[in-house]
Amino acid sequence: MKPPKLIDQIIPLDRQQWQGHRLAFHCVHAYYDCLILASALESGCEILFSEDMANQQIIENRLKIVNLFC
Repeated sequence: MKPPKLIDQIIPLDRQQWQGHRLAFHCVHAYYDCLILASALESGCEILFSEDMANQQIIENRLKIVNLFC
């Protein structure tokens, strides 16, 4: 059996991934939710509809989370 091939190149993170990491460090959301939040912020969204994030929460004074099930 061959050993697994090692990755010999470091792939840099893009801006949304960095922002997702930063949000995950500073807020209570899961990492993948933070990537969604970062993408919405990067796209200039003002409202994000979610079924599992806190309703009416404001992220970075720009993005409002709306949970339709609350």
